[in-house]
Amino acid sequence: MDVELLIRRGRRTVIAAVAMALMMFAQPTQASPSMTTDATPRVNGPVYAIAQVGDLTIIGGDFTTVGGKPRANVAAIRADGTLDPTFNPSTDGIVRALAGSADGTTVYVGGRFTTAGGAARANLAAVDIATGTALPTWQADTTGTSPGISALTTYADRLYVGGTFSGIDGTVRASLVALSSSGDVISNFRSRANAGVKSIRVSPDGAVVYAAGAFSKLGGLDRPFGVGAIASTTGDATAFNPAEGSDLSITLGLSPDGSRLYFSTPDNRLFSYDTATSDLVWIRKTSGDTQAIYPTATEVYIGGHFSQIVTYKIKRCFLASLNASDGTVTPWDPNPVGGDMGVWAITPTPNSLSVGGTFTTVGGVDRVRFARFPGTP
Repeated sequence: MDVELLIRRGRRTVIAAVAMALMMFAQPTQASPSMTTDATPRVNGPVYAIAQVGDLTIIGGDFTTVGGKPRANVAAIRADGTLDPTFNPSTDGIVRALAGSADGTTVYVGGRFTTAGGAARANLAAVDIATGTALPTWQADTTGTSPGISALTTYADRLYVGGTFSGIDGTVRASLVALSSSGDVISNFRSRANAGVKSIRVSPDGAVVYAAGAFSKLGGLDRPFGVGAIASTTGDATAFNPAEGSDLSITLGLSPDGSRLYFSTPDNRLFSYDTATSDLVWIRKTSGDTQAIYPTATEVYIGGHFSQIVTYKIKRCFLASLNASDGTVTPWDPNPVGGDMGVWAITPTPNSLSVGGTFTTVGGVDRVRFARFPGTP
């Protein structure tokens, strides 16, 4: 065979290999946060939820100490990474969801508990961010068989509440409701979810509420994959209707402009859908469930109990970043390890990305169940 032809073929092979490598590790147009974590206090149990409220990062989960100090399931981390010494709204049960009020004065706490902030509260409480005590006039208890709260999201003066309950604040409302800032049910919003809701997101203009969970009907229409969208004014289903998924969905993420919805399913798949057309943009397979999703305009941060992005056979333990446009893997690889369920929460803070879960080290450094990555995601 001609030597020059062999050389040309060899060059094409090298070029193709380089192109494939660039595709697998696509560089985002926006820099990821550092992979080197800031110092943070140790948490002695799983962190399931994180919310940024003013200058405080609120964490919730199933723990009794933070930084060696008594904290029952809720605590606040200051901007310098240390435990806030005064905020201590102790719940007597697990915390699964957190959300801050628009004015930054209140944190809403959801889970399975009977007391919070020094008051009797059934699974849902509004806590003063300055004092850590439950607001005395705000009470919206949930009822039902083994009721609990899994999702909280605020938009303007509304609080959207998702979980497994059949009643809230004395009304017969199930799974997904909207509350006013005073804790009253907004009567004209009826989600009609026929089973539990695990995750909620709201469009940037507040007009659409996206939900994921175990339901097969939402807003009066069939949504067989446990993901759908409803109008915030009425709770009626919108036209958004993914054509592929699983029998339920685990969690959601919404792009900053509202054009892409990301959701995960128990068969270890992550979906990206166009919200305007319901068109599938991409699917990625991981080796375990994705339990947390935080999208930016350019990247999608995912956390869970996976060890590999199976689609590309790229190792990523518990935490990864994908290119938002095509789902390719970015070089960001902080490598949290330890624990059995990995990452449960990913939330941006003013100058960092906060992550919670069951891990015990990050990049070989002791970071027990809570870590903060400096930089702007």
